[in-house]
Amino acid sequence: MVNIFGSEENVEIFDDTELVTEDNKRILIPVFMQLDIPTSWDKTKVFEAIDEFRLTGTPDMNIRIKAISIDDLNMYAEIAKQVLCNVHELRSEINKLMSTMLSEADIDTKEHAELCVNLNVPDRSENEPNKEEAQDQASVKTNIPVCVTLRQQLNIKKSSNKNPTILSCIKIGNTLVFTDCSNKRLIFCNSDSTDIHHIPLSYRPDYITEININTVAVSCVGKSTILIINISKGSVTSTINTSGYCSGISYNDNNLYVVIDWSIIHVMDLAGKVIRTIPLPSGLIFDFTVDRDSKSNIDKD
Repeated sequence: MVNIFGSEENVEIFDDTELVTEDNKRILIPVFMQLDIPTSWDKTKVFEAIDEFRLTGTPDMNIRIKAISIDDLNMYAEIAKQVLCNVHELRSEINKLMSTMLSEADIDTKEHAELCVNLNVPDRSENEPNKEEAQDQASVKTNIPVCVTLRQQLNIKKSSNKNPTILSCIKIGNTLVFTDCSNKRLIFCNSDSTDIHHIPLSYRPDYITEININTVAVSCVGKSTILIINISKGSVTSTINTSGYCSGISYNDNNLYVVIDWSIIHVMDLAGKVIRTIPLPSGLIFDFTVDRDSKSNIDKD
């Protein structure tokens, strides 16, 4: 039995009778989702199932998971406005998400259990910028020159029974290295996407960085673990356990820079000793890079 509940204030934000226009169908509303599961369920498996849903999401989905915490299974998501305006559509979409989670997490659906999903829609009016702030933001955006040209498209061939979910990629010499988190492996290919081979891993790889031409470091978010991998030998040479969930990872000047709990960066040596901590300018940071001038380029989803 799935029970979807929320505060009265949140329920009143959207009226079931509100006219859903074509413009409204393209509007996504930020929502915090709290998942309350039975204590007998494997929280790690539930986390991995929902995180897999996040990674494999498509732009046309009505619920898009942006981030999830393994500690309390709190999620930051975006939900299509027309779904939030219709309680029946909302329940249907939540049930689809929960059905996928139950299947992927190997939950016995024949046993009676109550699963609760609490939705919390933030008050956006308090966060709306005033006119001057909006002008400042617009001027900043327009002053950043951006030009992107697609030079080449790679098609990573799929085997008959393994569909890869690629989250991160680096280039080492003429070789491209991808993390395939669905199949717990690294994928290697050359610049024309031929000569494909793999390195199987015990944990699901998420983000990757180059240490040298023969070595990479891979973060495994769900296991709070960093794997140091010799790619020429195809073996894990060492394992680093982190103090929190490690996502984005970069290497510079003999140090690893690792995003911990999506909120801080730990600078550590290759043995895992934390040298210093760098606070991030905002929450929900997933990936970043450190260039040769030690300036951080942060990617916020």
